[in-house]
Amino acid sequence: MKTFTDRWRQLEWDDIRLRINGKTAADVERALNAAHLSRDDLMALLSPAAADYLEPMAQRAQKLTRQRLALIHLGAPARP
Repeated sequence: MKTFTDRWRQLEWDDIRLRINGKTAADVERALNAAHLSRDDLMALLSPAAADYLEPMAQRAQKLTRQRLALIHLGAPARP
């Protein structure tokens, strides 16, 4: 079984950089509207094209955080 470090070292960083830098505003918008993010969506959100979408990204992150914290709160025992 390969370790995380082994897999990390096998990544083709030049290809990854080209793919991230090749993302467009349309790719960013598609990622922001996706129900579940893919690897390509992550690349779009990390790309220079995402610079104009920081506010929508922050809003989505806040919404997800609130949803997940609500789930945790619902599962927590009641306080006396």
